[in-house]
Amino acid sequence: MKISQTIPRPANWQDFERLCKVLWGEIWEYPEIQMHGRAGQAQNGVDIYGIPKGVDGYYGIQCKGRNEYNHNQLTEKEINAEVEAAKLFEPPLKKLYLATTAQDDASVQAYVRKLNLKYKSEGLFEVHVFGWGSIVDLITANKRTHDFYLKSQNFKRNHAVQVTFLDGSATLNAAVQFSQTRTIYSTKDDPLTPFRQHWSAIDSMMSMYRREKDKVNRSYFHFGLRVENTGECALENYKLTARLSGGYQTITNEQPIKHRTAMLISAIKHMGPLSLTRFNESKGIITLNCGLSTVLVPHDTHGSDDLWIKPLHDTSEILVDWTFLSKEFNDEGQLRIEVKSEIERRRKYVKVEDPSEERKEEGAVTDYWEDLDAAET
Repeated sequence: MKISQTIPRPANWQDFERLCKVLWGEIWEYPEIQMHGRAGQAQNGVDIYGIPKGVDGYYGIQCKGRNEYNHNQLTEKEINAEVEAAKLFEPPLKKLYLATTAQDDASVQAYVRKLNLKYKSEGLFEVHVFGWGSIVDLITANKRTHDFYLKSQNFKRNHAVQVTFLDGSATLNAAVQFSQTRTIYSTKDDPLTPFRQHWSAIDSMMSMYRREKDKVNRSYFHFGLRVENTGECALENYKLTARLSGGYQTITNEQPIKHRTAMLISAIKHMGPLSLTRFNESKGIITLNCGLSTVLVPHDTHGSDDLWIKPLHDTSEILVDWTFLSKEFNDEGQLRIEVKSEIERRRKYVKVEDPSEERKEEGAVTDYWEDLDAAET
């Protein structure tokens, strides 16, 4: 199931007032909810008013926009001024809601609670405050407002991403190799013993003239993720989390290579905009971050560094569930890795004297190491 988008704040105070009118009109079940007057007229602390269903008096809403980037809050002075002004509304209110695009703030809520008790004791209207987090909860719980507002925001902002593997596909085909040795206990000699001894002698003689070869583990495959901004707005401060499920043994961000020269090769890594910031191998969770100063503009892409996975030898599929989180937009989806495993079967002979000890034993499936030069060709 798709997660909901992070609901962005309105672009201006007019849109915020319009949102509040639709939202509380739905909550109150009051189609006749109205804006109070017009721009430039005194509004007596009330921007929107109506009579909730089942109530015999008017409720009022005062809308206060705030800049989301500097996180400023309503002040006690502002609250007092709006509440005092609302006393002049005719006919007298039963409740006053202070709705703000500022985040919910405990100190503001505490002050308004005390003010509410004071006004109730004086026979005046109740006072309540709704920060942006509380308003988002109300939007989510009221379908008509939710659909109206998100469609409006998507039309204006059009945020969208496409997450794929580095080649742009949603399905990755991966091929890996493993080894398995069958041990044969027999009273007879290995029929290939003369040949093995011959080549072993030659190999022993040549070993003094060659360096030990670097080897690469062919039981691993690698992949990376790519994020494309397919919307019309820039994406800032985003991160991408991928959760792997299915049959895998190990995940690493280093290519598994043996010997010293290969260590130099594996140390040379591409560091793209989308870099690994957190890695939980036991849970199969990978977190990639673009960095606080990086912006993904429309129609551009960011790619990640490679990650290396060793699947189970009998695995056919690994799922990658991704979650994209950014400043104003969230999304999620799933990619699929189709794994094809090949097992190289090897035989090992062990000479026994007693025929009763003759048998065949299948060894464990192990990693397949290949000379790096051969792997590159």
